[in-house]
This record gives sequence, C-alpha cells and structure tokens, in this order.
Amino acid sequence: MAQTSLLSLVDAFLGTPSSPPLSLPFPSTSLILYASADTIVLLDTPSLSVVRILSFSEAFPGSSGTIACITVDKSAKLIAAGVDSRLAVWAAAASDGSLWRIHSTLLGSEPIQCIALQSGRMTLGTNSGMSMYDLDLKGDLPIWRRLWSASIPLPKTISLSPSFLYIASASPEESAVRIHSISSHHQIQIIQHPRPVVTVKWRQPLSKNSEEACLYTTTSDSVLRIFAPVIDAPNRLQLQASLDRWSFLPHNFDSADDDLMPSKKPAPIFALDRDALCKSLVPLGVVNSPISALDQGRRRKLEELKEEDWELFAYVANDGSLLVRALTNLDRRPPTLLRQFTFLQLPARTLQPSPHLLILPPTTHPGSFPTLLTSPPLRSHELHLLPFVDGAPDALLRVARGARPVDLEHVRLQSFVRTPDGGAIASIRHDGGGEIYVRDKSGRIRATGSWDGVGVGQIVLFDRGRSLAVYAGGTLRVHLFTPGTVKPSLTMCIVHTPPSIPHLLATPLSSSMTSIISITTVSISTFTLERGPLGPTLELHSVSALPLPSPPSLILPVEPMAWAHQPLQHPPDLISSPIASPSKHRYNSSNTTQDTLVSVSDQGHLSFWIPEASSTQGWMCTGSIHTGQNGIRLARCSSAKKTAIVSTEDERERLTIWDSKESEFASGLEYSHEFDDVINDLDWTSTDSDDAQSILAVGFNHRIVLLCQQRMTYFDQEAAWAILGEVDLVRYTPLPISDSIWFAGGALVIGAGHQMFHFGNPYPSSPSTEGSPSVRPSDKLTLFERVARQNGPLEDYHPQNLLQCLLWGKIELVKDVIVRLAKTLDDAADLDRGYFRWTPLPVSEYTKDRGVISSSGPARANYSYLFDESSGEDLSSNEIFGRALVSSLVRRLEETPLTHLTVNERAHLIVLIQTTLQIEEQRRSLDENGLRYLISLRLFYIINERQTTEQKSNGTNVSAETLGVRHRIRYRDIVWAFFSQSQEILLSASTEACGGRMEWKDARALVVSRHWSYTHSESSGRDHRSKSVYGWRLIGILPNPCLLYFALGKVRLVHGLWKQAAWHPEQKLMLKFLSNDFDDPRWRTAALKNAYALLSKQRFEYAAAFFLLGRSLKDAVSVCVKQLKDFQVAVALARIVENGDDGPVLKELLLNTVVPTAFKDGNRWLACWAFWKLHRRDLSVRILLTPLSDIAALLNDPIEEIGNPHYDDPSLALLFRQLKSKSLQTVKGSTEISGRTEFNFVLQIVRVFCRMGCHALALDLVMHWSFDQSSNAKASSQSPHEDSAAGKSPPPPARSPVFGIQARRQSFLVIDMEIPSLPATRPPSPDLRLSGPMGSSSSVRPAALSAARESEETEEIDMAKADVQAKRTGLGNLMQSAKKDVQVAEFDINTFF
Repeated sequence: MAQTSLLSLVDAFLGTPSSPPLSLPFPSTSLILYASADTIVLLDTPSLSVVRILSFSEAFPGSSGTIACITVDKSAKLIAAGVDSRLAVWAAAASDGSLWRIHSTLLGSEPIQCIALQSGRMTLGTNSGMSMYDLDLKGDLPIWRRLWSASIPLPKTISLSPSFLYIASASPEESAVRIHSISSHHQIQIIQHPRPVVTVKWRQPLSKNSEEACLYTTTSDSVLRIFAPVIDAPNRLQLQASLDRWSFLPHNFDSADDDLMPSKKPAPIFALDRDALCKSLVPLGVVNSPISALDQGRRRKLEELKEEDWELFAYVANDGSLLVRALTNLDRRPPTLLRQFTFLQLPARTLQPSPHLLILPPTTHPGSFPTLLTSPPLRSHELHLLPFVDGAPDALLRVARGARPVDLEHVRLQSFVRTPDGGAIASIRHDGGGEIYVRDKSGRIRATGSWDGVGVGQIVLFDRGRSLAVYAGGTLRVHLFTPGTVKPSLTMCIVHTPPSIPHLLATPLSSSMTSIISITTVSISTFTLERGPLGPTLELHSVSALPLPSPPSLILPVEPMAWAHQPLQHPPDLISSPIASPSKHRYNSSNTTQDTLVSVSDQGHLSFWIPEASSTQGWMCTGSIHTGQNGIRLARCSSAKKTAIVSTEDERERLTIWDSKESEFASGLEYSHEFDDVINDLDWTSTDSDDAQSILAVGFNHRIVLLCQQRMTYFDQEAAWAILGEVDLVRYTPLPISDSIWFAGGALVIGAGHQMFHFGNPYPSSPSTEGSPSVRPSDKLTLFERVARQNGPLEDYHPQNLLQCLLWGKIELVKDVIVRLAKTLDDAADLDRGYFRWTPLPVSEYTKDRGVISSSGPARANYSYLFDESSGEDLSSNEIFGRALVSSLVRRLEETPLTHLTVNERAHLIVLIQTTLQIEEQRRSLDENGLRYLISLRLFYIINERQTTEQKSNGTNVSAETLGVRHRIRYRDIVWAFFSQSQEILLSASTEACGGRMEWKDARALVVSRHWSYTHSESSGRDHRSKSVYGWRLIGILPNPCLLYFALGKVRLVHGLWKQAAWHPEQKLMLKFLSNDFDDPRWRTAALKNAYALLSKQRFEYAAAFFLLGRSLKDAVSVCVKQLKDFQVAVALARIVENGDDGPVLKELLLNTVVPTAFKDGNRWLACWAFWKLHRRDLSVRILLTPLSDIAALLNDPIEEIGNPHYDDPSLALLFRQLKSKSLQTVKGSTEISGRTEFNFVLQIVRVFCRMGCHALALDLVMHWSFDQSSNAKASSQSPHEDSAAGKSPPPPARSPVFGIQARRQSFLVIDMEIPSLPATRPPSPDLRLSGPMGSSSSVRPAALSAARESEETEEIDMAKADVQAKRTGLGNLMQSAKKDVQVAEFDINTFF
C-alpha cells in the first residue's frame, strides 16, 4: 500500500457495498469489486487495500448518476457497469489488475437494470425487457451489436449458464424465474416461487460429469432452492432441494429462538464456492512433518469433501455463529439420493451478521489461505482449513476491515475543516452536511458524528470535534454533540447577515466559553458560546474591523497547527473541568503573542493581527511584510510565521513562501517556484517537536506536493524550501482532488469525489531500543523524522556542526565529540544495520569558555593524578584524542558508513576528523585565521580528491557540481588567509597540499595572488616557483611563464628557455626578438606593436606578455580582465610590477573591476578584501553589515548593478567581530553602523545558525557577543563633580544586557589614520594648520567645540541616527586614547530601542 517513502495509504473511505461484492481472479491475486456511487472500487484480498478506483466519468465525461449494476467476465478480465441508459466496459491492462483501460461503451435508449457478461456475450436487462449483444472486434474499436431481444417484466437479476445455453432472469413484479434459450431466443420455462425472487445463480460444474443446468434461487424469505433437470425431462428444471434457516438451526441451538422470531429479518443463506476450497486441498497432500491423530481425521474429511462432490451452504446466525450444511449426490439420479447434513458449526461471535458472504481461493503466494469476506461492513478473514472442518474457534482470523457506513458516504465531498489542535476533522459534502472524524490510538480514522445539510456555507470545528458552527443562508448554527451520540444533541441558531460569505474561526476563551469569529473583508463579528449551569447560550459579542486605510482583498484566519505544541495554561479553578483537560496536542488560547488573522492587500502587503488585550473590539497589528506580489488568489498563513501565497503570472502559477521576520538583512522571501498546473489548495502542518518545523501541502488536481524547509549548509547556497515528496492519487483514482487536510501527527486526508484517502507514516516511530530517530537509516523514517533530519538541531558529530565549531575556535569541543563518537560506535551492537544511540552533549559544553585558539600548542595531559592516588589509572589509546583513535575511527566509518548521512556528509565527516588531528598537531605555530584557512584548504583538496576518485572507480560520468567538486577555494577562505599572520606557514601548507609543486592551476584554485602579503621575499619565491613549475615538460604552455618572468623583468631567463624549445615553430623568431635590449624605447615600442598584433589574432595570453615586455602594465591588466576574464592574473601582475599594493594600476583595477564584480555577485568577502587593499578599511568593515546600495552610493563612481546581499553566512559575524576594533579606520567604520543595525545583524546570524542546525552555537553567540560601547562626548569631558555641580544626577545603572554587552580591552590598536590634536588651552595662532582625520587640512578653532556642544543639545532625532551620532562623538576620544586604556561608561541597551 505504500504510496511514497514518506506517506503510505493507511485507510480509505470508499463507501460500503450495497450489493454483494464480486470477485475477479488473477494469476497472482484475487480482487473484489463493488459499486459505490458513480465509481467501481477494486480491492486486494485479503488486505482490502485499494488497487484502483474506476470512475464512470472516464467513459462518459461530465456524466452524473449512480451505478445501478455491475458484472465481471472472469475469463476475459472485463468489468461492465451501467448508469441510466449508458454502459461502460473496462479491460485489465496489467496482469495483477492494477491498471485498467476503457474497453468499450454502449449508449442505449432505456435505463439499464442488470447485466450479464460472459465469453464476449452480454445480456442487458432494461425496463422493456432483455437484449443479447455480441462483441464485434473486426474494426479498430470494439463494438457491441445487438443480436436479439425479448419482452419480459422488469428484470432485476440475470444469470448466464456456464455452458452458455440458458439465461435465467427474475423480476420483482412477479414471483417467478424465466428461463430463455440462447440458441432459439425463446422462453422455454417459467419457474414459479411462493415469494419474490431476489437472486438467481447457475451452479459452476466441477467436472465433466457434473450437471451443467443446475440453478440456485433465493427468495425474499431467505429460502434457497435448488433446481436441476431429471432423467424424464432433461430440458426442464425441477425443484431438487430447499434450504431455510430452520434446516440450519438444531433444536439445542442457543440462538434458535431469536433467529426464528417473525419480527427478525431472516439472514440469507450462501452457497459456498467449493472450487475455492478444493484449490486449497492440493498442498495438503504434501506433508513433511508428523501428523497428529486429530489432523489426520480432519484431512480425511477434507479429502471426502473433494471426492464426493459435496455442495456447501452457509448461514450466519444473529449471535455471529457460522453454520455450514452439506448437500450430497446432486449429480446423481434419481433425486431421492440427495442427502443433507450439518458439515460444521463455528461458535458464537465468530462473524458479524452480514447480508453478504463470499469465499475466495488462496493466491499463488506461499503460505496464503482461502479468504472469507463479509459485508457490509467489509471484513476479510483467513480461513484455516483443518480447524475449519472441525469447527474450531481459531478457524477464522480477521485480517482487515473496511470503514463503517455513514449516511452521506455517496455524496460528493466539497472540503475539510479541522479543530485548532488537529485532533479531529469534518468532511463537508455538497449538500452542506457532513461527518466528523477522529483518530484512534492505532492511528485509524473513525466517524464519530454527522449533521444534515441546510445549504452550502462555511464551517468551523472546535472543542475536540464535539462542537460545530455552520454559517449558511444568513444563519449561524452551532451543533453540540454529546459523547456517544451520532447526531447533534443540541442546535442553536442566531441570525447573521454579513456583507459576504465569511470565514469562521473558533478560539476558546476559557473552559466554558468559546469565541466564534466571522471574518469578512469589511467587518469582523465575534460571537460567544458559553456553557452555563442553565445550558449553553449563543450571542453576538461585538462587530469590529481591522484598522486599515482601505479594505484588504483577503482576510484569513491563521492556521494554528503549531500552537498545539505549547502547554495549555488554565486558571486554577478551571483545571478540574473535563473540557479544559490538558493534553499534548492542545490549542493554547492564552498565548496572545500568536497571530490570529492575516490580511492581504491588493498590492501584496501582508499584515498580522491579534485581538487587543485592552479592548473588546480592537485589533492590533503584530507585523507586516511587503511581498510585491500582484494578483494573489490564494494564501495560507501558519502560526509559525510562514505565509504561502499563490499568484497568477502569464498563465502560470507562482507559489511563494514568506517569513514575517523581515529586516534589513532579510527580505522575508524564502521560496519561489512556478508551476504549470493550477494550485487548488494549501495547507500547513508542523512537526510535534519543540521547534515545530513547518510542512506545506500544495494541492493540485491529482497530486499533493509536500514542501518543507531545508537546512542551510555552509558550502552551498540552496533554496530555503524544497519538495520533500508527493502523494500521487492518479495511482488510485482518476477523480480530481477536491480538498486535502492535515491531521495532527503527520496524517494527510485527501478527498476525491465522494471518497476519502487517509495517508500516514509507513514506519512507526523508532523504539528506544533501536536508537533515536536521528541515527536510524534514512529509508526507515517517518514523515516528521525525515523533516527533522532536514531541519532542526544537528547531532554533535554532524560535519556541519563540527566545521562551525572549528571555525569559531572550539577545537577542544570538537576533540571531545570525536572521542565520544569513537566510543559510541565501538559500543554500538547494531551499527551494521544503521542503528546506534547518540547521547547529545549538554548545551553548557558549547557555551562555556574553553579558551580561544592560541599558539600555545596542544592541551597538555592533566598530571594531577601524581598527587592523587585514586586517579592513577592510565587511559587507553582509544579514549585519548590522537592519531591512533582517529585512524581507528576513520577506518570504522569507511567500513560501516553511517546510513543516515549522505555520501557528501560522510566524506566531510571523515575529512574533518582528519583535519582536526592535523590542526592539533600544527596549531602551535598558527594563529586563528591561519587555522581557519587550513581547515578550508584541507576540505577543498580532500573532498575534491575523494569525489574524483569515487567517480573514476565507479566509472560514472557525473558533473563536478553534482559531486560537490569545486575549481576554486571560496573568497571567505581567502580572506582568512589574507588576515593571517602565518603567511609563510600557509604558503608551505598550500604547496604541500598541491603535492609539493604548485602549478598555476593550483595558484588559481587557492587565489594566492590575493591573500599573500607582499614582501621582498615574494619576488624571489615566485621566481623560484616559476622555475620549478615551467621546465621541459610544460614548455608548450609558455604564456604563463612569460607573464610571470616578464613581470619580474627576467627577459634573459625566458630567452634561455626558448633556446631549449627546438621543436617550437616560433623559436627562431622569439630568440631573435628577445635578444634585444628592452630598456631601449625602440624595442619597447616594437613589443607593444607585437602585442596589438597578437591581440588581433586572439592570442590573448601572448599579447598580455608582450604588453609587459613593452612596460605597459595597464594594457596587460586590461587584456587579463577583458579578454582572459581572469582578474586574478591581473592582480598578481599588478602587485609584482608595481612592487607592492599601492600602485595606481592595482588601485584602478580594484576600483573598476574587483569592487563592481563583488557588488554584482553580492560577495561581501571580496569587497571587504578590495576595500582593505584600497586602504578604505572603514568601508571594509561597513560592507559586512551595511546594505550594498548604501556603500555603492558613497563611491565616486556609483555602482548600479547590485546582486543578492548574501547575509546568510555566520562567518560574516566572525570577521566583523575581528575587524571592527582592529584599527582606527575600522573603528571609524564601525561607528557608522548603528547599534540597532548591529543588534539586528546578530539576530540574523542567530537565525542562520538555527537554519543550519547549530542551535547551541547560536546560543553561544548571543551569550558572548559584545557590543562596542558608545560614549557621550559630554559625559566623557565632564567629571562626576561637574555633573553634580550642574545639578544633574549621575546616569542610572545599566540594565542587564540581552547579549554579552561589556567593555572590551584591545591588546593593541593599529593607528592607520592621522589623529588630530586637541585644541590648546590658550588661543591658537591664526596661521596654524592641522591635518584632518583622513589626511585633509582643516583649521581647529574654539568655535568647533561650541558647535559640538550645540549639536549635543539639539532635539531628539531618529533612533538609528542618534546611535550613529553617539558613536561618532566618541570616536574622537577613542583616537586620542588609542595608545592607552580608557575607562568608559557601561553600555546601555536602550540605545537599541
């Protein structure tokens, strides 16, 4: 029954059979089918799982009506059904009956009453009589042609004899059975009965000697009669025997009196299929084990049943006992040889009294049994033959059961609603009525109540499914159900005439009062339902409207699925109320911070609302977001602040998902996708974990697409949402989906036509003995576990968590995790099956101060046991982080991979474990940034090597992007190397990672041209590297060595290399040209001419080299940028030729190429590096937080093309924290950033950490982040005595900070800008000029101080501007005290608000 790996079909409400189900055997299975409204239901036996739904609209689109009759042709595998005067025939398209196609159709002139189909012949019973049809297969399409007709009273049942010689028919208008001859087309006999005939059925012959013309009839008094010909009249049927309920009930039967009462409707008698039982006797002859005496007797009885051709008839008494009676010698003559006797009797409560009973043969699967079916309700039982023939109680074992019938099960479904906690749903039918369903402990859905419709309207369900409010026809009705009642026990009505059809929302106010809110775009009406001691009352409480300038296009209630995971708070006097009993899934009405309504404007503006606590009629807006979406036609908002919007653009459906937490660092848009199909429905649910991850079901005509949030990764920029899977209903039914809705717990109910499909988890939640869900195999997870696997907190050993810990300096924590992982895997007994239990580290391990990365070397062993005799035991090598433990762990992970991790995650985990060991061994000589670069370097090379090796070993041709292979290290990793003080060590590590020889492709991949600090040794080192790289083997790609050597001025060296290239066709020309003196202007001009000639021939690398030879660096850089599209080469050449980082060409390259490229790509790391190189370190800090458009406006040449800002990188906070107090320029840049902006930036990084699954690191960030304290110039210049003299009280003490806001002392501060002197105590000389902060000249006058004081006394301005002004005022004091410690006032959190 599995639909997908996420959800499987648990149950289906397809309607109960009103007529006896039919069987259709296939080689590997047997199907049962019955008509339900305008569909035919095909079920598998014995599981009763849905195989297929056949809709009459497939054959006649747009038709309506109820199927009146169905029949099957078992030999041709055909199904025929009739609705009014239309007939449709389906043919099996698969050997197991799972696929069906339309075979043929027939349109008659009269309503069809009954059908008989056999061997390509069909008989139809209509209002005027009976007609025989033959199937014509000569054309392209099969056509039914009428052979003959007979006028008979209205037939209700028709049966064709197995020999295809006779047709038996019966009509409710007469108590008789008519027999027609197929060959002569005439009626040959009428068999009169004392009562109306209900069914007629020809007996199936078991052998060649069996009588073919043997007919069973059943009358309305449940008497079964057997007719067969006699020797004297072989062409006429005569009564041979009859069976009634009296013949089944012995005199000593306990329930005989009840069954024989005239008031009791007699139970029918069934003719059991001997063929189904005889097929089960075949394997009984093969016995490989000893047989008991009891079983030997049972087997003899079964063999006798088979050999003597007994006919079996069954009767189910009112107490559920099954009685079987045998009739023998039916094929013998004369009739006096017939004998009846009781074959077996099963005890009471074996079966439910049912009007239909059917036995199906076993399937071909090993260990299968015959199946006994009863209906309605539909139930299947395994029939164990040996106990069955002996009447043992264990003879029948119930396997499956269908749904109980409900009143409106044949009326089409319109929509669903649910209670706020998701514990109950209501199905709404087209006539306005419906049913209420709840889930039991086993996870199955059962109907608990129903109500009758009074017209189509809006419905809300509340009070755990015991109360229902319906708006229809200008009246609001509230139905109240009491436990155990199916229909409402009380209905209250109140007149309500809103301007349009409203949406209804119910919110409990207390244990005895519920608020019912009627919502339209113009007004909002609130009704109160109070359950008082005198009975419930319903009254109008208030009418209000949202405080908006104009009515919105939509006002919708917020989906409260995520509210159920919060504990319900009740007043003390209400806890004892049964209605207020708390439960795990309970709607929390007391939490007023949860949104209640969402309004959508025509311009796509979303606003979220809650009732005002101080007002009974007002609404308060809790937030808003501008989506910019036009033409919104569908929207759904969840209580987790997620809003899904459907808009139509260019006849395509656009689905967008928005987070209401909009800020300058996030637009709120999380997902955007266009669909070709029309979206009909949206529905939210959430996982039952504490973080309540959201899941969105997007409904189309025939499928439901499931979307869930995706965990962010540090390496890839993936979409915030992704398709988790889909439920495709086409596999089961051709009917379009009318609606779908979530139950709490991850169950999805889908309505199509008049039928419901319940999809749930294919696997139960993992028991504690098998490990937590996070470490189970991925293919054994429930829906919620799969979503939690892709969201929520990560395991401590997850590679992404380990990587972030390493980047943030928590190496000791990582070592502890690795040691614990090794010990856990060693102790795991079921690791080979993918199971093991991981005990999470306490959060305090993440938040406690373990010290930052330092060069003090690895942590030393604790030798305190020398002074403690009780601690003298040595630790084993497997419990101490070291090479032995790492080697063992890596080997274990490679031999037995962790199945719940992806292939890339397993590779990352192994690489990080090995990298941690390398860091531990080399951390003595590396600084923080050097270690971060080393981590990225190891991951870059090892991951690429592992993925490439696996691709070659598997022989697959997969793209590098799919494998996770990168061609270049990321810019953020380059910035770590740039700010590192261990340049030479990193260079050595990079060379070692390249195999000891760094070629230009390696230098490009590592972008060494940007992160090397230029020193005198760089030229010699680069010269050495060029010589080592470009020798005889690589002389064929000379442009690169020419570029490098010409930039270094090594023309003679290139000349020597050309001498050895005798095979090159241009050797003579190059030797002749390079032998000239290029210090001479003449030959430099010649080199430039050659460069332009090479440029015209598109030999760009040679052209750049000759530009360098002609001493035109600017042109060489231009070729590298415009033609080669490689500004890395341009940067390297500019730094080499200009002998540093201050040359004009490099500056122009950075301003005109690198900075615009960074803004276009939204790459803040590249822009930070470029501004640092341009000595604009203030912008280098601001670019990390400030919007790119604001920084672009500050440049001389404004940049118009700006890409995605890319704030979703936690390392931005790490770099900002490091740079903002690194120098005077960076301090100046940080003062340009308001405290509120920095506060929001930290919150954004916290959200990013949570999106990445590193919740503990997010907590650590907010606990240890420190804000620079803004000092007031006036407060800094005045002493406490001056404050007292001025009559001002000292400032109030600072409040407890939200984050770790504290004063920080820098060990040093780089002075990279001129510091202005304070004015002298005497009047300055008029001619004295002082240098300004950025090198500009300015006069310092006493008026400047008075102007500063006047500016401090101005009126209050905008919050963010005031914060920036405070920082700027304190900057002057910071510059004056840059070389000494300064005591500043405690930071006030109020500056943020």
